[in-house]
Amino acid sequence: MIRYFIQVIFVIIIFPLSSAAQTGKVIYLKTCLTKAEKNFPLLKKDLYNKQQLQLEKKIVSSNYYPSLNINGRVSYQSEVTQMPALPIPGVTIPVISNDFYKINLNLEQLIWDGGRTKKLFDIKENEYKIDVQKNKIRLYDLKKRISIMYFNTLFLKENIKTLKLLASDLKARIADGKAAVRNGVILASGLDQLKVGLMQTQQIIYSKNSDLKGLIESLNALTGMKISVNDSMASPDMNIPAFPMDNNRPEYHLLTMQQQQIKSYNSLNRKKRMPVLKFFGQAGYGRPGYNMLNNDFSSYYMVGIQLNWKLWNKGNVKKQQQIFTLQQNKIQVEKENFNYNLNAVYRQQLESIKKFKSLLAADKKIITIQDKITQTSQNQLKNGTITASEYLIQLNKKIKAVLTMKAHKLQLLFAKNQYLTTMGKL
Repeated sequence: MIRYFIQVIFVIIIFPLSSAAQTGKVIYLKTCLTKAEKNFPLLKKDLYNKQQLQLEKKIVSSNYYPSLNINGRVSYQSEVTQMPALPIPGVTIPVISNDFYKINLNLEQLIWDGGRTKKLFDIKENEYKIDVQKNKIRLYDLKKRISIMYFNTLFLKENIKTLKLLASDLKARIADGKAAVRNGVILASGLDQLKVGLMQTQQIIYSKNSDLKGLIESLNALTGMKISVNDSMASPDMNIPAFPMDNNRPEYHLLTMQQQQIKSYNSLNRKKRMPVLKFFGQAGYGRPGYNMLNNDFSSYYMVGIQLNWKLWNKGNVKKQQQIFTLQQNKIQVEKENFNYNLNAVYRQQLESIKKFKSLLAADKKIITIQDKITQTSQNQLKNGTITASEYLIQLNKKIKAVLTMKAHKLQLLFAKNQYLTTMGKL
């Protein structure tokens, strides 16, 4: 019996899953993934990111609006410009006061900036998309966890179901054994072996039920669902006709978005070399006005068009373009490395899928043969021609074969699920 349980534990260990939980009635993996996404706390960040984007766009769009400001100044100078006295009778040269007073209203309106403002809109939009994509990566990691938990829960329930069948079989054999002991067909020690086997099986069922409850509680916490241990888990539909190398991973898309953002920065950098054309106006009141020879308070105004064009900046724009190109190249190397590693995992998963398909075909043949052997042993036990230990050996082989086939079925489904996960198709 100890040998049997070592075999069962081995079957469980080779199923490479971590802890998780499950749902109620008939529960589907797709439902768990959808509920987990709705229950994902970080989705709130997308709303805040959207609000932030709208505010940042309003700030950028203010470049198109006129700029108004008021400035004033009161000053006193130790000296002022003075005209020499003219030797003309009746002509007096006004003297400018040493104290000055000015208050001005200044207006600026952008006419053309070479497309800088428009490119800033693109940059802000890309920043928003990058933040959203980072959230998608975290959500995708959560979905991978949910998938692993779901399959682990499914495997545990199938394992418990098989162990309960074993317990039922042992109870039936114990009932037969009691009559056989009374009739002197088998020894009482043989009956005791069957009883010990039943108690050990019930212990394992209890332990696995406890693990199952823990998984379900964890799954409920992540999905917001109310899953019960009595609910059944549906095997996911993994009817995948082909397994192409088709990279749709959110991490890979993020790298592409980062490249696009660098292109936007580079484009903005080039536009800095373009001229900026503005309309400007000034209206003011003070002493003196634009006429410096008038020492009275007066109003004044000025309108015009202003051109700013930085023709030379020591080649900094070109150097910055080179930096952006290097950054693009570095991200491209990361993308190539991502595909390089993804291809290795992809090939391994294809082999796993082929392996489990082959193992399942062999499992069916093994179970058919072992069923016949176990049935023969059961009849021999009733007739007293074999001991209880010999019968248990054959029964354990049958249970192990059933558990192995169930494990291989789930491993095949899980391998297909891992393919979808690897390709970013969850």
